[in-house]
Amino acid sequence: LSCGDVYSIGAPHFVKCPVDQALENKISEYAEDGERVLLLVKQSQLEQMVIDFNNQMESLAGELNELDTKIKDKEREIRKTKKELKQAKKDEKEQYNSMKDRIQFLFEVGETNYLEILLSDGSIAENLNKAEYFSQLYEYDRQMLVKYQNTKDKISEKNDTLNIEKGELDGLKKDTEAKQLEVSNMITESNQRIQQYQAQISEAE
Repeated sequence: LSCGDVYSIGAPHFVKCPVDQALENKISEYAEDGERVLLLVKQSQLEQMVIDFNNQMESLAGELNELDTKIKDKEREIRKTKKELKQAKKDEKEQYNSMKDRIQFLFEVGETNYLEILLSDGSIAENLNKAEYFSQLYEYDRQMLVKYQNTKDKISEKNDTLNIEKGELDGLKKDTEAKQLEVSNMITESNQRIQQYQAQISEAE
């Protein structure tokens, strides 16, 4: 039987041929080249990933700058609203005290003395005008107090809304920073793997 012939004793068998040393070297060389090519492909893929990660980092940095600007604007609005709220509370208190003082004055004078003030001098028409004046003054005090209270409530509500919005922005900033850290870690890991592949390629050459 010669090299490559088939013979059959039971199951078919091939006659093995001695492997040519040059062919064996060629196969080994191809295997090494294939491994080197595979390492180069992996390195190239990782380098592209690093480029993509860097683009993500740049995008995230832009988002953070935008969020910082929005947070600063919101903080300015909150400071302004707090001043407005402080003034509104002061106006409400002053109006309340003014109204309270006038009502207290009328109670201290007493109903009889109050009538004496209205009827002391002048005609009935003049005295009726005095009564109308006191009535209008009371109504004005009441309306102004309600107005100041409504203004204070609206500003307080606005202040609460601004604080909620700022909290949401702070949350977005925290999430973006966490994402930025995650991408940064992936860049570091990818660069380390690239260095490993480069070392393996150098060894294979």
